[in-house]
This record gives sequence, structure tokens and C-alpha cells, in this order.
Amino acid sequence: MALTVFANSMVEGHRLYAEVGSTLQEVSDKDYPSRYKFNTSIKCLDGDKLVGTSDKSVDTIIGIGDYSNNRTSNKRLLLLELRMDYENRESLSKKLHEEKIAGTKKHLGNDCAVETNVWFLFDKKFIHQARHTFSSWREQKGNARHLYAYSVEEFNDIVLDEKDLQKEYSYLYSAEDIESNLMTFVESNDWNALAEKMYYWKNIVEKFFLQNKHREVAPIQQAFCNVWTKVKEKRQHIDDDGRIILEIIEEDFKPIL
Repeated sequence: MALTVFANSMVEGHRLYAEVGSTLQEVSDKDYPSRYKFNTSIKCLDGDKLVGTSDKSVDTIIGIGDYSNNRTSNKRLLLLELRMDYENRESLSKKLHEEKIAGTKKHLGNDCAVETNVWFLFDKKFIHQARHTFSSWREQKGNARHLYAYSVEEFNDIVLDEKDLQKEYSYLYSAEDIESNLMTFVESNDWNALAEKMYYWKNIVEKFFLQNKHREVAPIQQAFCNVWTKVKEKRQHIDDDGRIILEIIEEDFKPIL
């Protein structure tokens, strides 16, 4: 499971960056002066400047990428709408949001990768109502099925700085300790115990994602990958019952392994 980092190169490389380039903090401060804090290094395209008066647009477009194994891949643009002033569900317009997405994509062009999902940021006081509304919209047809709501705090926890990930960081769990524990079951060919312990850690990974503590997943993923390399080396010597258990694990853990 990769972490999400901001990728300024996607924004700076856009043909209109010289005309409409900005930072996420500057765009936020236009409507919410000094109220919300973002990483000041996140560069963006100003949506209003991008489309002018010819179309509707989301507020800003940033670059993001998937960070795994100390490198960033799958870089793309992310459409981002700042709705921190919303206070009730009645003020959310599905049609307006779809028009903003269409107008923004029209002006972005087809020469760059664009994330399918569109993120909307809300004040934390309103996030639960917004999330409920967006969830119901995703069950319908149209661009609204790609809309996701986050609080500003959640956004800041999810979209990380690649430079920070390369610094020393104190994780809650140690990859070495997890790997050492799991390897005792691999070495003893106790595949049921290995499965039980791996599913235990899988539950912890899922809790981290629900809490938007994506960074804490890294050492668990590293341990899983290292252990699975050893499992594959032993596979031809494993009995049929063991192979069935490992096949089930491999299928269930595919996003991690």
C-alpha cells in the first residue's frame, strides 16, 4: 500500500503554470484568510484563473503521487475543491460540483494524467454530514460518483511531503520486530499461525487507514514483503494444506504484497 505525497513537478510542468500557478495555502487564504493551515510547499494551479469567466472550476489543482520503497510513482493531477464554509447538506449541489469538474478538466487538457477521484475539503465540524451526502451521491450515475469528502486535518495527514518521509521517523511498530515474529512461523512451517498473525496485522493496517495514519503502514508493509519473499523460496517444499493457506493469504493481501 503506497502513501500519498504531493508532486509539485506535475503542476510546474503544466503548460499554464506560468500564468495560473500558486500555492494551496495562497488559494485557501483568498477565501479563508489565515483560518486553515496547509503545507506551504504544496504548489497548485489556481482554478479560478485557469478557467476565467468562461466556465465553472474547482478551486485548485495539485499534483500527487504514490510513495513506496523510497520512490514516488504514478504522478497525476488532483482536482481539489475547498468548501470549508459549508454548514449544512442543503447547501451542497451535486449539479454544481459536476459542472465544476467538467469545466476544470476542459481547461486542463489531455496532455497530463488526472486522478479520477475529486477531493472536497470541509471544516471538521461539517465533515460527517458532507461524507454522508457524498456517499449517497456515489451510488448515482455521473461524475458525482468520484467525489470524496475530507476535513482539512485529514488532508494534511494523507498528503505527505516526500522529503519528510526520507527523514528519520519514529514509527509505532518496528518492521524488524514484526518480520522476526512472522519468520518464526515460516521457519517452523506453521502456516495456520502465520495466517492468524498476518490477519492480526492486516486489521491494524486497516485501522491506520481509517484513522488516516497512512504513514504508520510502511513498516508493516515492509515486514510483510520481506517475509513473503522467504515464503516463496520455500513454496515448492510446502504440503498441499499449507499451499492452500498461502494462496488465500496471497489473494487477501494482494494490495500489500
